Amino acid sequence: MTSLSAQVSNSLRSALSSSRSSRALPSPNGPLTREQKARLMILAREAFEKHCAETGERFTAAGLETWRRAEQVKACGKASLRASSQMDFLPLKAHFLNLLGDSGNALNLLLHQQTEPARQARFKLEEACEERGLAMSYPAAICKRQYRCSLDEANAKQLWHLVFTVRNRRKSAKTIKGNSAAVLIDEESFAVHAAAAANSEIETPLTPF
Repeated sequence: MTSLSAQVSNSLRSALSSSRSSRALPSPNGPLTREQKARLMILAREAFEKHCAETGERFTAAGLETWRRAEQVKACGKASLRASSQMDFLPLKAHFLNLLGDSGNALNLLLHQQTEPARQARFKLEEACEERGLAMSYPAAICKRQYRCSLDEANAKQLWHLVFTVRNRRKSAKTIKGNSAAVLIDEESFAVHAAAAANSEIETPLTPF
């Protein structure tokens, strides 16, 4: 590894180690995080080193930048990481892994990319249930009645509909105060009401995040 290459590597790894990951799952259309950019830059540098070793091209910072941007266009149609979104991360990572000869992991990432929308929706559903004090059995019951499938079998659109259904529901346990006692309403009673109103709610256009 040349001294210039080593400096680039150390800089990228420093940026990667100092980044702080968020607990919230990023929006599919949101920008790449600092950590994601650093990971892609490291992979791109390693792939460019391999390219230089195979072609005899001299490693330079300018050469790396030009080559990386050209490869990013091939992977996702965008030359800049700043213009790339969360949906571009896995295709970009898979592309550079493939250039490094790791075609197995590259293929797995692309297969994972196909199910990513459902994973994003499932995360938001779990988040919405937690915020409202609802167990996952609540949307699971609605999903079973409405779509005749489990949450694990539901597609991204169905899961997003359930997210909105949960967000429109009250908390799973509410106290109705009377003169001398309180009545606890459990989550199952809300599931019944939600199932009855599911048709009208499911057809409501979704607001994109």
